[in-house]
Amino acid sequence: MWLIEEKTFIDSEHVTAALKILPAAQKNRTLTLIVGNGPSRSAAWFHGKNNDFKIETPLDWSTVITSAAETVNIEQKLIKGNSNNLLALAQSVKLADQAKTLLDPLEAAFKNKLDVTHIEQMLVYLAPRDIVTTNYDFQLERAFFEKNMKKQVKVLVRHGEGRSQNDNEIWIHKMHGSFSPEPELMDRYRFAPPYAPDSANNSIVITESHYDECFSQIAAMDEKKASLMSALSQTCLIVGKSLDTQDLSFLLALRKTKNNRPNAFALFTEQPSLTEQLTLKNLDIKPLVINMPRHAEDGHYYVATVAALAKLFSDLPPLQKSFKAVKKHSSIDFDSLVQGPTAIAIGLVSHNIIGRTNYANKNEMPPPGRRNMRLENVEEHVGGSAMTAMTVLSALVKIQKLTLSISSSIGVPNSSYNREILDYARKHKIDTDAVSQNQESTWVSTVLVHESDTNNGKYPGQRIFLDRGYDKAVTLEAAEMRQLYSQLKQKNLKVLYLDKFLAQQPPPPKVKPDSDSLQFGPLLQQQTLNIMQQMLIGQPSLDVVYEAGSNGSYDQHVEDKLKPVVNIFTTGFPFFFNHIIPETERSKEIDSKEFNDEIKAIITLLHNTLGITDFYKSTGPRISALEMNDAMLTMRAKMLYWTRDNADRRWFIVTLHHYGVLGIDLKQDQGWYCKAPKPISKIENTAGAGDCFRGALMYALLEAQANNKYTLPCALMFATQVATERCYHFNMADARQSIEDKYGDKYRALEIAYMAELHKLASNGI
Repeated sequence: MWLIEEKTFIDSEHVTAALKILPAAQKNRTLTLIVGNGPSRSAAWFHGKNNDFKIETPLDWSTVITSAAETVNIEQKLIKGNSNNLLALAQSVKLADQAKTLLDPLEAAFKNKLDVTHIEQMLVYLAPRDIVTTNYDFQLERAFFEKNMKKQVKVLVRHGEGRSQNDNEIWIHKMHGSFSPEPELMDRYRFAPPYAPDSANNSIVITESHYDECFSQIAAMDEKKASLMSALSQTCLIVGKSLDTQDLSFLLALRKTKNNRPNAFALFTEQPSLTEQLTLKNLDIKPLVINMPRHAEDGHYYVATVAALAKLFSDLPPLQKSFKAVKKHSSIDFDSLVQGPTAIAIGLVSHNIIGRTNYANKNEMPPPGRRNMRLENVEEHVGGSAMTAMTVLSALVKIQKLTLSISSSIGVPNSSYNREILDYARKHKIDTDAVSQNQESTWVSTVLVHESDTNNGKYPGQRIFLDRGYDKAVTLEAAEMRQLYSQLKQKNLKVLYLDKFLAQQPPPPKVKPDSDSLQFGPLLQQQTLNIMQQMLIGQPSLDVVYEAGSNGSYDQHVEDKLKPVVNIFTTGFPFFFNHIIPETERSKEIDSKEFNDEIKAIITLLHNTLGITDFYKSTGPRISALEMNDAMLTMRAKMLYWTRDNADRRWFIVTLHHYGVLGIDLKQDQGWYCKAPKPISKIENTAGAGDCFRGALMYALLEAQANNKYTLPCALMFATQVATERCYHFNMADARQSIEDKYGDKYRALEIAYMAELHKLASNGI
């Protein structure tokens, strides 16, 4: 959810000052706008949206420079570097005659008479005394012409002529040159010698020598007499223009006028980098950071800039009118840019390392005390209980337009792991606006995959987790909490997925805690719980899925707190055995007459692989089983109610490692056991299978909501197949791709097939 309507800027004392200073300067005609490529790039985006017209050469500086670099055979690693290197790259390229060839397509694109956008219209409404731009195009001039203000505008191309105090014209200073003006605008242009209208492209600054020449011209300007220097000595607002340290002529002009300039502000779409912060400090320019989505697109920049200008000049009705028009414009599709998520996951994201063990040339763990073990087929990928579930959900969605969001807490900004996590989420179209970057380190999980002995011999795909976790409280920052709260209030939210990572706080207590000593994470803070309960009042059909893991939280404090909101409870068999099955049942010997071979095999398997103490002496759930095409079994069991009372669906689901899953409908007091597809011999790696199951379960819930048809057995069957598919691949990347190929948008077909099978069984009196 992008909070542009609720919060235009990130909190800053500079915003408070700007809201007073900028409107006053506008009224007194002492305001200068400094305009970069951002509005022009938006013009190209808006034109394409409005006219179904694509410009072959994108209208941005980076495309021009990278094309130039490729033409002169600059190394690819330099071309693909940080965008802040573009000007350094440009100044290292001696283009000579190639400049015309590269700029001609860009000029032709702008001569298509792109629509004047609301951004440019707002700049016209502000009617500043001066506009300084490094752009070559005509969008600003067109905007004034469209508003019948042609005669009020003078355009100076690389010009420093003087200006009288009583001059009421609006001067546009094109300090880096201009394309040849359109005929209807020609009489408003003034070209500095030696440039001329019929050879205007010669004025464009793009090559190394051009920058040197422009720098010399700026250095020679009289800061008291030259109109460009006069313009930059007023209160300034920078819109869509970076402060790249390589833009030497532009920075020189700002530096020369710094002591004369009363105030200066710059709009940023993200927090300035450390280098930018130093530049801002040196030039005494205050950043105004627009509250943008972390995965911003051109359309987001367009809407954000309009919103920011409307906020800064709130007493100008035309600007408010423009913002309202943007929200209603069909081509802009405001609701798709500013929207709430369909599904939210709140929980763990991590950096995962998976490797197959090799000891004595075998895929098995070494005996205790031995360390001569190697790892094979190592894969590093982004994972975690919340992220894996969401990426599987995104893999299954091919047709539906769903928006997915994740809320978590990861390590420090700009670390390699953090960038990896945020880039991975972007790739899979998962919003990360509610992901805080305030931990000392990112959670790292190393998984050792090996063979183990079971009752049936060697079992491949067993694993051990070696987690580097947090040893301090896990929190969300205020901005991310606000983002999460806003997302939870959106009407199009359909599924909320919770795991206990953001609910219980590490480290676990050494003794059994009492309620007063328990530390609650952000998920269990009272304000969060209140918002979730309010959320359910407005959306009672919302599915809230809780993943308790194998054992749940210590003293079950998380499960108790979440009872009022959760309606679908998922867990592993140890939690089911230790906390759900009555102790009197657990103390009995196994009665072979009461359990079929499948259930006894599950009990044996779980004893061997999960190490539950004295499991052979327990009975497990009392289940009467009925075979169903060797794929499904039905059962009945009386369960404790661990989910909210007033929900349409109240399901309790227990995953059983590679044997399948138990699912119980608590409203109907009926359950199903779904076996995993065979052959088990194909299993390579079971790490993350449970999270894949829950991702597929969320997809089944979304499909069921879309059709108002909720069938627990169908959801179990589909999710089990998806989870088993994960187990057939050693690498998670291969598993996700296979899940997408085999099961993407296939739930409906499986549901129809299964319902037909149920109907056939019912007609036969079963």
